[in-house]
Amino acid sequence: MRNYVFAGAVVLLLLLSAAYLGARSVYDTELSNAGAAFDPGRESSIPRGRLPADAPAAAYAALFFHSGARCATCRNIEVTVEKTIRQHFAEELASQQLDWRSYVLDQPENAKYIKAFGLFSTAVVLVRIQDGFYTTWKQLPKVWELSNNDAALENYIRDEIGAFINN
Repeated sequence: MRNYVFAGAVVLLLLLSAAYLGARSVYDTELSNAGAAFDPGRESSIPRGRLPADAPAAAYAALFFHSGARCATCRNIEVTVEKTIRQHFAEELASQQLDWRSYVLDQPENAKYIKAFGLFSTAVVLVRIQDGFYTTWKQLPKVWELSNNDAALENYIRDEIGAFINN
């Protein structure tokens, strides 16, 4: 009897592994077809006309992504990023050159961002907008590393947005 239970457990484990690998392969294919690359901190492109911008008149956007259930660190990252943008890029916000938005990743309508930007948790993504579509993007991976130092996080966000806009 023990051999049958063990054999059943092994078969179940193999089936689950195969299902995971198959699903992961499909997900990776969809992601690569969407133009995303898992290389946080480097600019990546989105094929033209694939991802409409929510603020099509802006030239750039800073996007904050989070889950519905947020920890204190996630909330602090969002507050610090928004404060930094409003303080250091007030002119760009007022002229609608820069847009700031926050998205809940758990909502079905935001699934497109998970694929396009390779997201898996709280993230800040900078995007260029051209003709009403997101064209290039850059994820800011150090937000987690700097999350316990508001001044360092503020400097990082300010410098990254400034460089992205002026590049």
